[in-house]
Amino acid sequence: MNEVSLKREDIELKSLCLDQANGIYQLIENNRDYLGEWLIWVDKIKSVDDVEKMVQGWIEKREKGERIHFGIWYQNKLVGLAFFSSIEVNCRKGSIGYWLDSDYQGKGIMTGACKCLIEYGFNDLKLHRIEIHCASDNQKSRAIAKRLGFTEEGISRGSELVRGGKLVDNYNYALLEQDWTKRV
Repeated sequence: MNEVSLKREDIELKSLCLDQANGIYQLIENNRDYLGEWLIWVDKIKSVDDVEKMVQGWIEKREKGERIHFGIWYQNKLVGLAFFSSIEVNCRKGSIGYWLDSDYQGKGIMTGACKCLIEYGFNDLKLHRIEIHCASDNQKSRAIAKRLGFTEEGISRGSELVRGGKLVDNYNYALLEQDWTKRV
C-alpha cells in the first residue's frame, strides 16, 4: 500500500513516515497524561527513538495492507493521529482509532478526520463495515462514533487494559457502507 493523503476542508490526513517521528513524539509528550488514560502504550514511549520504532512497525503493516496510520494536519500543523488499526480484506471490514492534541479538541477536527477515514475505507479499501471500539468512560470518543452515525452494537466487558493495569469495558460501534451512503 503506497503513501496516502486525504483532504477535507482545512484538515489533511497523511500516511505516516519516519520523518514525522519527532512531531509525533512532541504531541505525545504534550498530551501524555490525557492520552495515557486511554492508551496503554503511551507510557512506553520515552524518546523519539521509541516513536521511530513504532512508526516503522506501522509502515511495515501498511505495506502488507493490514493497517494504515495517518497524521492529522490542521492548518498545516500536526495535531493528532487517525488510523485503521486493522484491515481485514477478506471480511471487508476495518477498525478505526484516533487521538487528538487536547488543545485542538472541540473544533470538529476529529469528526472531519474520521469522515476522511470512512470515505477512504469504503471507497478505496472497498470495505463493507467499519468499527470503532472505545473505553466506556471515554465520552469524547464515543460521541464521535455516534455523531458519525455508527450503531452501538454492544459492550465487551473488561476487554481493554489501561494505565495502572485496570481493565475497562469497551463500547463497540459499527457503520455499514450502505448506512454511510444514505447519510451523505
